[in-house]
Amino acid sequence: ADDSDSKKIKQFSFIEVFDGEERVELFIVVKSAESYGSSVPTINYELLDALFLLNMSVIEFLQLVNPTTREALESVLDYQYLPYWTLGICEFDRGFSYSWENENGLLDPLMSILNDTGERYVIERDTTQFPFVIHFKRPSDQVKARVKQGYNMRGFSIEQEGKNLVNWILPKGNA
Repeated sequence: ADDSDSKKIKQFSFIEVFDGEERVELFIVVKSAESYGSSVPTINYELLDALFLLNMSVIEFLQLVNPTTREALESVLDYQYLPYWTLGICEFDRGFSYSWENENGLLDPLMSILNDTGERYVIERDTTQFPFVIHFKRPSDQVKARVKQGYNMRGFSIEQEGKNLVNWILPKGNA
């Protein structure tokens, strides 16, 4: 909390996260919690992926009749309050009709378009330029991941919450 750079970080600030020299991704500060006490004062920031910006816009009503997948995705992205994201590569070309009403955010409509294609897809983003670019591609068959316990892991935490427990269900209805 005593760091001079902490004064620059506000809610909805953009934060680039690096793992050593490798850039992880661009995130947005959505929450901060300051802690003062006997130890060193700290500020904990809660970050969300830059795709979160799509949920800051709404669709009151949008109906599309038989557009291509690209046209449908661009129509949804046109509803952004501020044009943070543009459509890059779209490797799908289907023609379905869509209708959305009172959508709180654009991420769900975007994903529903891709889910309707019935194909597997990969979302790739480029947040190194502005406006950010989002690509929807078919996944590669080449193996690119390593699954190994403890690889690149610095630690983890487990959080449990008991507020949402239901201990008794009483069915009530017409007899």
